[in-house]
Amino acid sequence: HKCATILGGSVQITFEEDHTEFVFRAPCKVYDAPLREADHFHLPSGVWGIAIDDSKIQRKLLRRFFVHAGIQEHHQIILGQNNEEISSFVEFVVDFIKRH
Repeated sequence: HKCATILGGSVQITFEEDHTEFVFRAPCKVYDAPLREADHFHLPSGVWGIAIDDSKIQRKLLRRFFVHAGIQEHHQIILGQNNEEISSFVEFVVDFIKRH
């Protein structure tokens, strides 16, 4: 919540019987890169990928997505394995940002 507020956005977590919904919204400017640049775009080498999902299969897919995006495995944090990871996610991200 703190991170979203600082960015002028919002965050919401809804726990349902069959799924958990996490919504993070923040304003951003869209960069309209020329097509030739977009085809050769690579994330810089220090980028971290942080994600959350309560589905084991989705967490595995997120890892693959991060690798495909160029985020090294030692710079990936994917949480959501249990209620503790889900309910403390926002605090974890805020603390992570402060440390980095």
